[in-house]
Amino acid sequence: MARRPQRRGNGQRAQRRVRDLDNEGIIPVLARAVREVEGAAQRGAVPPSARTKFQVVALLVREERARVKADTEASESQRAEQLKRLDGIATILAKTATRDTTLLHLLAEDAEIGDAAEDLRREMKKRAGLEVPDEPEVDEDDPDAPVIEKRVVPQSVIARRLANPFLVPDFTGAAAQNARPRRLAGWELLGPLFRSFEYGGASACMPLPEPGSLVAASGRELMKHQSQVVEAAAQGAQIVLGASWETYDEGIERARGVMTDEFAETYLATKEDVREDFVDQRTEVEVRVLGQAVTRATGSTVQALLFLNQYVTKKGAQTSFSEYRALVTVVDTPDGWLIDQIDTQ
Repeated sequence: MARRPQRRGNGQRAQRRVRDLDNEGIIPVLARAVREVEGAAQRGAVPPSARTKFQVVALLVREERARVKADTEASESQRAEQLKRLDGIATILAKTATRDTTLLHLLAEDAEIGDAAEDLRREMKKRAGLEVPDEPEVDEDDPDAPVIEKRVVPQSVIARRLANPFLVPDFTGAAAQNARPRRLAGWELLGPLFRSFEYGGASACMPLPEPGSLVAASGRELMKHQSQVVEAAAQGAQIVLGASWETYDEGIERARGVMTDEFAETYLATKEDVREDFVDQRTEVEVRVLGQAVTRATGSTVQALLFLNQYVTKKGAQTSFSEYRALVTVVDTPDGWLIDQIDTQ
């Protein structure tokens, strides 16, 4: 009877050790930071400090995910638990980006990382107890030391430069624009337009399409004919990413109808490799689109960001659920808007 309190004490100490391990490392720091960014997005426009924190959290999540996957000392259960917590942080980042789609530009590979982001990155690593290399000191008296250019020019200096009315125009800073062929290049449109109003009368006019509910990256709402392109990308992604073992071949043929020939070659090769296991295990894959937004668009190409839920059912197993996102590129062809590429993340 005297030993039982001692066993409860040992169990309580073990629980405290588990809780202490959960609060160690970079993941708790990232969890607190992403909640702060989420709260700022819910209150309205995301301030610059929260945007910087959003970018730094995304960078550190990528680094930590790569480190956890390469860690050979941790057990499979420990790696799975850490990856699950990182996926939760990434999900909050994705939901925050849907509130302010301008945050998506901070996730691009060529996104610029400013000095404030680097300082916050070092601070969060130190807060997590990680080793941060010291910044190299620059000797100001060394003539061979690199010259650090000032990145910020005061507005008063810019106004003073432009105050001279006889200032010679400087075109060196203008971005070079490559001329691209357009479908209507060289067409004389004014003559046919004027004649249509002259002879067509009321039949030459039509009301504008009603605005849709989709929002572009610039914050402007898409019109109905524009939102149809994004809807085609969403419906096509559900067809391409979903599959059933009972109608495997029919699903492939249906998916080929919504994609280009180049993408169909890669798609068919992948489907042939997994056909046998897919049918033997009686696999059912259902994909549902939760949200969609436009990240980039031209006259003939549209890239849409889709947030997806995937449900996978196999013989003798319970249905598994996962969340992920996909960048779907659709192009304008004579057969309509077809999927040319799908990148899942």
